[in-house]
Amino acid sequence: MDAASLRRLSQSYNQKRALSEEFWIAFFNDVEGSLGVGNRCLDLGCGSGRILLPLAERFPDVRFLGIDVSVDMLSQVRVAMASAAGPGNIDLAQVDANVS
Repeated sequence: MDAASLRRLSQSYNQKRALSEEFWIAFFNDVEGSLGVGNRCLDLGCGSGRILLPLAERFPDVRFLGIDVSVDMLSQVRVAMASAAGPGNIDLAQVDANVS
């Protein structure tokens, strides 16, 4: 996907891909025992942070690394992190993780 297409996708990504409360309950139940103090977690293709941010808020003693190819998506994560309630346990990197 080219940069212009990624930019267009990033502008409406969260609205088009909303996650239900049922998803979050099941998701947190699945990962609860795996993430503890001192653990590190990689979100490969973190996009706008719609999963990364809630995870980082729920598990403040875990260090998260979100990577994505899209600078625009990572910008959305940075904006959310800069808010008053944004978690401080996230590092971000712009990386193309495609393997050919």
